[in-house]
This record gives sequence, C-alpha cells and structure tokens, in this order.
Amino acid sequence: MILTVDADYPNLKKVANAVHLLKQGGILAYPTDTTYGIGVDPFQPKAVSLLFEQTKRPPGKPASLLCSDITMVSQYAVISDRIFRTMKRALPGPFTFILPALKTVPRGLHGKRREVGIRVPENPIVQELIRAFGSPILNVSARDLEGNYTGDAREIEKIWGYKLDAVIDCGGLEPHESTVLDLVDEQPVLVREGLGDPSLFLS
Repeated sequence: MILTVDADYPNLKKVANAVHLLKQGGILAYPTDTTYGIGVDPFQPKAVSLLFEQTKRPPGKPASLLCSDITMVSQYAVISDRIFRTMKRALPGPFTFILPALKTVPRGLHGKRREVGIRVPENPIVQELIRAFGSPILNVSARDLEGNYTGDAREIEKIWGYKLDAVIDCGGLEPHESTVLDLVDEQPVLVREGLGDPSLFLS
C-alpha cells in the first residue's frame, strides 16, 4: 500500500494510519534525511524477527533506532555531558551514533558490547511518524536488488511487495549514507563518513 505524503507538510491522517500499522506489528517503508528506511516496532519480537529475516541482517550486528529528539535518545542510550552538548547542536541530522545501550533497549537489538545505533533524522515525515508513534522505530536502510541504497518508494514496493504493510512515498530521494560515530568510549571514533560533518564531534 502506497501512502503519498507531502515532504514538507505531512498529512496527519496518513501518518496516523502508518502508526496504526506499526502498532499492529506491521513493516513500513518511509523517507529519512539520507535514504528510505524500513522499520518496525522494536518492542514486538515477531516484527523484529521478520524484519531481520527479510533484510538478511547479520547476527550480532547492533540495530539502529530512529528517535524524534535527543530526549528520546537519552531514554535508550547513555550519553556523556560533553557528547550531549554536541548532539544538541548537530541534531536532527544525518548521523548514526553507536552508544552504550540502556536496559530499555529490547534484548537482541544490541551487539556484544551492549551498544545500540541511534539516529535522529531531519525529515518532517519520519519525525512526525516517530512523535505520533511515541517511541523509537527499529530501522534498516532500504536497498535495491543490487544491494545499493535506494531513494525510490515505488521500487521499494516492487521489491518488497506483500512483505510491506505500507510505503510512505514523498517522491524520489538522492540516497546517501549517514556519518557513523562510535561514542561508546570517551574518545569519539569515526566509523564512516557520510553526509554529517564528523568534525563537530572529533574536534
């Protein structure tokens, strides 16, 4: 099912329909500030297992949670005072942070070091989706048949078909990678440089 939503002024009724599907254990595709994502409610084990199975996620790889703001982030991850101040300046934005996971993160969603990936994407549609949902969304980046990131909602629907309960279509996106920073230890480590400026955290 395609839900066409304006990128700047999300239709709240359509967002509410998408939230209902998430709460029912559904799988959604939606735009972020880097590419399209595919996500589920992280607190529903059956939905999580299905997402991991369908996306062939490697066992033990830390999951990524999409949050609406830094307040929500702090409910699921440990953030030092210094990093908190920097994150306030940088977010929302195209960053993925690897942080120590709190006990609020469901089992099976963190790696061996008990860590979790966190994102606060700067996209009005997914921001409204997370706020209306009221908690993080477990996210995997959408890829095409060749394994590349895709910003085409119609292509995602074609590839995934009945496996998706809905695709929120805001039009085509130019897919990019987020900048990934490991903030588990005191000294930030750049894991991958993408759209976000890593110097905000490394200087």
